[in-house]
Amino acid sequence: MTYSPGASADDWTADSSATAFSSTGALKMGRDFPSGNYAPGVRFLSLPLLRLGIETITGVCKVTFKASGNFPEDGICAMRIYGQLASNPVNPTSYAQAVALTKTTAFVNWIVPGLTSGTDYDTPDLASIFQEMMTAGFFNVAGNACTLLFAFGDDIELFSLREFGSMDVGTAPILTLPFSTPSTGSNSVCLKGCA
Repeated sequence: MTYSPGASADDWTADSSATAFSSTGALKMGRDFPSGNYAPGVRFLSLPLLRLGIETITGVCKVTFKASGNFPEDGICAMRIYGQLASNPVNPTSYAQAVALTKTTAFVNWIVPGLTSGTDYDTPDLASIFQEMMTAGFFNVAGNACTLLFAFGDDIELFSLREFGSMDVGTAPILTLPFSTPSTGSNSVCLKGCA
């Protein structure tokens, strides 16, 4: 199953260097010397019913981003991916709200490579993050949302800016979430970012 994007408010970028927040334009992550410290968030809607002990994650959970420009690998773009620790979360509307979101304990490190415009890039497997959210019961109701949050990893360097498509430029991130149920067997759910 695939889900179409929803609204531009469902993906955003927070900039800690200017305490700025934007839900328009490309999704930015990394550092843009001499200013610009970018950490995005993406909310995916209409997730399937995923109940602990009933449905099972069966493969690689990943987000696919499309590069919105050419960004050479001048500096290491070390990002850390979390889930938002909330049931059916809503979007932040300010920098203060974005940085105050509670994160999952589970996280996945991602060294984002240099980008070639128009090319797709996958995150590492995010199953541990989704497993924590399943354990918390966030998907006990079909159709709930989840938000993935991107923060700086330990090895982030200057000149590490990366930019990806968003709702506004027509190339929203896509979440792939394979799972199985006792009655229907395997499914592969593909959610276009911010459905």
